[in-house]
Amino acid sequence: MHSILGILLLLATREPFPADYKPSPCATPAAIARVGKTFPQSEISQIAAMRGYDVGQEWVDAHWKELSEALQPVWTKAATCFVTGNNDNLFCSDVAAAEAFTICNRYSGTDREKCTFTMTAILAGQDHNSKEAWTAMRDCAARHHQPAAERTLEWWLAPVTFGAGYPGHFTVYAIDSETRVPVQARLHIQSTQPIYADDVPNGLPTTFYKVPWKPKLFRVPGAQGHRDVVAPEVRIEAPGYRAESFRLPVEVPVMKVEMKPAKLKRGKNTVTITAVDSVTGKPVEARVMGGQLVLGKTNEPFTFEITGKQPEIWITNLYDRYSDVVVAPAGK
Repeated sequence: MHSILGILLLLATREPFPADYKPSPCATPAAIARVGKTFPQSEISQIAAMRGYDVGQEWVDAHWKELSEALQPVWTKAATCFVTGNNDNLFCSDVAAAEAFTICNRYSGTDREKCTFTMTAILAGQDHNSKEAWTAMRDCAARHHQPAAERTLEWWLAPVTFGAGYPGHFTVYAIDSETRVPVQARLHIQSTQPIYADDVPNGLPTTFYKVPWKPKLFRVPGAQGHRDVVAPEVRIEAPGYRAESFRLPVEVPVMKVEMKPAKLKRGKNTVTITAVDSVTGKPVEARVMGGQLVLGKTNEPFTFEITGKQPEIWITNLYDRYSDVVVAPAGK
């Protein structure tokens, strides 16, 4: 189960579990009660204290009825999540927890803090009992399973876009296109090294959970026989659903280049090719190429001789952060 801070950071402007979802017939009152089962009211303050939170049983007793009523829609959603696709109990409980914590927004000051601590204890109990509730609902899930046609996912990303040097996390959310219920799907991310998602029980990148972004771009064939730098590709896969693929919406850096002199002549040429980042204006270190020969480096003068047809002059960044740029085309 997530930490309080981890869950609050997961919340996006778009609801992970839309209010207009289609409830499952398996989400009966008995099933909902089983899904929302937690520690007894009389133990909540003690459970919170064991986690270092000072709530006080008086506050719990004064707000228990209100919190229990506010949690009913959350447990109802969780019951439908339990019987959707291959969702497991931990995934559905974490989705429920994200919404449950927002209930505390109705309070302010110390009351909000005590609500958050109380909710942490309630959710710990629900999470503890979730496997039993999930197992009890599997028969109903099997009876209402419709494997006839491949289902589709609706997905979105938070943040919507980020820079190549963004030192944070991103989250992919996915719901069933028809029922609008969250779907636990595996994220296969193009990477040169394994990516571990700390909040996921098995560590594998999964929808709804934060994925650490380790800035890394990839080379692909581009125009004019050179290579472009692109963001990593992500593939979303869940049993029974059509796979979805997209490239992370990374703002790929661009080089702004200028050659002096602008035109080359037959014989010896002393040239300086300036390359800077188009946004920051900072110099970009790149190799200057004449056809397949290395002529020099950007941002410092170099001399070379043209004895025949002028070769194509182009530059390439060796750190895979910028696409190749043609500075001057080959002579005819």
